[in-house]
Amino acid sequence: SAYQSLYSEFQLNENDADYVLSQIILASEEIWKDKWQQLQKNKKSVPDSLSASIIDLAGASLFYQQRFPESQKSFDFFLLVANTYKVQDNWPEAFSFWQRVLLKSRTFSQRAKAIRGLVYGYIKQNNYTDLIANIRSFIQLEQFPIEERSLREELLEVLAVALKKEKTRYVQKGQLGEGADLYAQTAFLFHDLPGREVFLKEAAYDYALNADFPKLKNLCDQYIRRGLAQYKSDVLYLRAKSLDEQLFIDQAAIEYISFAKEYKKHKHAKKAFQRGAELFFAIDHYEEAGDSFLQAAQYASGEEYEEMMLLAYDIFL
Repeated sequence: SAYQSLYSEFQLNENDADYVLSQIILASEEIWKDKWQQLQKNKKSVPDSLSASIIDLAGASLFYQQRFPESQKSFDFFLLVANTYKVQDNWPEAFSFWQRVLLKSRTFSQRAKAIRGLVYGYIKQNNYTDLIANIRSFIQLEQFPIEERSLREELLEVLAVALKKEKTRYVQKGQLGEGADLYAQTAFLFHDLPGREVFLKEAAYDYALNADFPKLKNLCDQYIRRGLAQYKSDVLYLRAKSLDEQLFIDQAAIEYISFAKEYKKHKHAKKAFQRGAELFFAIDHYEEAGDSFLQAAQYASGEEYEEMMLLAYDIFL
């Protein structure tokens, strides 16, 4: 109303009108700051005058955008409004103004502030489901200028932490498969996700624990196809197990033994030799079965060693 009175009385041109309305918005912010500081000193409940000052600030900012729809300055005012709501933990209103910035602003510095605001808000609310979904969208959709690549790295680091938090929630609810899906989908989506291969390895073992062997095989196939290597030994073993559990006996036997021969010091090497031997025996590949039992015996001792050696000799004889 102050702006409209000035505009009518002095017949302001566009530049002057822009200036006057901008000053009204900045003055509204100062009024809010003053009331907020008084509130912090007195530690009283939020007075109506403080709420009214935020409404005035938000209303003036929205009016500015309507009056000057092509001006990118309106998004600076929206960020200012969002910050005032953030200070008071009024997240729905803060989110609405950050989202307005993301919806229409063409200036990356403004968008970056809105992104950081939304991320901060989701963290403060422990809302890791929406945090993960939004960060994934930001990274996929935003065109990060070279000078702002640090924001992408920052988002990936937050995403890695959020994934662990959300996985814990899934485990507590007994939803191991959903947690594995989250890890696998996100890790395959972003090649530079911190701890990417750790997430994939954990997802693979979770699929195995959850007896979801088709998904386990798919994860292992993608891991190998993409040339990943940090946990290749685990992935090769789990791929053989997924084939075994799905009754692809011939291929499972071959892959168990191939894995065990390549990674003889792996914690699952003995188990792989033994299971490969059993599968070869089941399909009448006696020479391979006997050789595999001999290999498995090298990891055993005492009665177990004798038992495996006898199995091997029985097969050969």
